[in-house]
Amino acid sequence: GTDSTVIRLECVDVGDRWSGILDEGGYVRADYAELREAVQPLNGFRGGANAIVRLNDVEISDFGLPIFLGSTNPSESDSSYMIDCTIEDGDSSGLVISGGALDLEDVTVQDCIDDGIMLSEATDQLLSNVRITGNGRHGLVTETGYGSTVRLSNCYVAFNGDTLPEIKINSY
Repeated sequence: GTDSTVIRLECVDVGDRWSGILDEGGYVRADYAELREAVQPLNGFRGGANAIVRLNDVEISDFGLPIFLGSTNPSESDSSYMIDCTIEDGDSSGLVISGGALDLEDVTVQDCIDDGIMLSEATDQLLSNVRITGNGRHGLVTETGYGSTVRLSNCYVAFNGDTLPEIKINSY
């Protein structure tokens, strides 16, 4: 799409959900798009190759399973990123990154039933100007022990869960 013509992917049957985008280690790019009412908006599972995912000005809402990215490409030249994106109203966690890295800039993750963002075996993760709020459990869950670095710059993580810590770090 463009800034004046947005591509919209959604299920037309009320109450139903479409499958979403399945990436088996390839290249996914979406600009100025809306993904609504998907079972799982984006599933980039470990297909043997490092996937490259580039989302710019994409709104993702009303989904079932979280956006799952496994083995995204961690190299600088072919980096994966989400810029100016919104993830909201999920029936689970908002975003799960398992292996690799995904730079997040000006991203909002809100009102998901479980955790906002989960990082598992992620390497060199950068969150810049990210807003994580109103999720049912933790805002951000990450793990140590896999040689990973998670950097937050000018992020807002608040009002997630009732009594849980906003940011949870599991040590393995």
